[in-house]
Amino acid sequence: MVSFDREAVRRLMLEDGYQETQIDDSVTSVSHLDQKLQPLIDAYVKNKSITKKFAIEGLTVMMIMEKFDCDFWVGLEFLDDFIDDPEQAEMLKEFSL
Repeated sequence: MVSFDREAVRRLMLEDGYQETQIDDSVTSVSHLDQKLQPLIDAYVKNKSITKKFAIEGLTVMMIMEKFDCDFWVGLEFLDDFIDDPEQAEMLKEFSL
């Protein structure tokens, strides 16, 4: 699990286009992400920067965002899944990017 200022993440999600009705569930979902993703969350909360240094099987959150046309928060969810299943990340990288 990661730690973050819930109110700051709520504000960012509103800025990113989330509806008020989605935010509570989305913030809760972020709180359950793998601790390895903490640096990504910290950088985004600090100044909306997206680091390219963190990758799972060569996939970065930016690559996922571009491939699936999704936002940062959804990209984190994908990376979290890939932490648990790196073979899935490798397969996506080989066949889709």
